[in-house]
Amino acid sequence: RLRAQCELFAVNEAELRCLRLFENQRYMTCKDISAALGVVKSRVTKIVEGLERKGLVQRMPDPADSRVVLFSLTGLGRDKWASARAHVQAVYAPILDRLSATQRAELLSALAMLQASMDAVPPMGQGPARERT
Repeated sequence: RLRAQCELFAVNEAELRCLRLFENQRYMTCKDISAALGVVKSRVTKIVEGLERKGLVQRMPDPADSRVVLFSLTGLGRDKWASARAHVQAVYAPILDRLSATQRAELLSALAMLQASMDAVPPMGQGPARERT
């Protein structure tokens, strides 16, 4: 379903995940995006460049520190994310509607535990170094 959604909205999976980050954040740094997606900064650079080419994000200097680059959604980016979000809700609403209130609460609790467990694992390439033998 995610792949079909990406095709529908002409973005790849990483770009779609990145767009979602701006739902609750107006501006983000490369470091913020890296931490939220759990990927290295060089990967974020490629993701953001793809979104910039599509006119979905823009970069600007941080007014508080000109060495820092901030990213934000463009109007087109906000529209694209709103459409993608509405599509996801339309797809999953019939599924969730089949669950009782108790089942939905249990599902949300299980998903929160899964998210916490995933957040506790360091991003790929940023784990502890292994000893050479």
